[in-house]
Amino acid sequence: MDKKQKEMILAGILIVVFAYVVYANFIAPGRETPAPAPVPVEEPPVAPPVPAPPPARRAVRPPARPEPDEPLPAVDERLIRLQEARADEPWGRDPFNPAPTPAVPVDPVSEWRDFRLTGVIPGPRGMAIINGEAVSIGETFRGFTLREVDVDRIQLEKDGEFFPLKMPEE
Repeated sequence: MDKKQKEMILAGILIVVFAYVVYANFIAPGRETPAPAPVPVEEPPVAPPVPAPPPARRAVRPPARPEPDEPLPAVDERLIRLQEARADEPWGRDPFNPAPTPAVPVDPVSEWRDFRLTGVIPGPRGMAIINGEAVSIGETFRGFTLREVDVDRIQLEKDGEFFPLKMPEE
């Protein structure tokens, strides 16, 4: 059976189904169902409502908290002020700008070979994920400026020298 015959058979079936739907919904006489007759309802005598007693109050104890194994880190007052300032912005907290995290001490003479490129977004306003941090074109990461972002590599610049960094092979 060739394609043309299959198309003709399918078209014929669809025409028959369409004709049945039109007949059943618009042409067939006596197909309407009458509305059910209303059932008379006798209303019982209404007694005044009895107020329910107030619920008994129980003391609720908070769940027991396990003692932490290690002490909590010291509170960074600068971070708290930044978070409070962000909370006062017109839209509240910006979901695309996460709360600042404490700075990790970094060796200022960082070697570019220690950097790990884990993600790139190429384009004129490209970004790269280097050691877990998002860096845009023109921004500085540990003394190196991101100059170019391609699909599988980036170029960093420091003191006029360019350093290539490629995505790891899978």
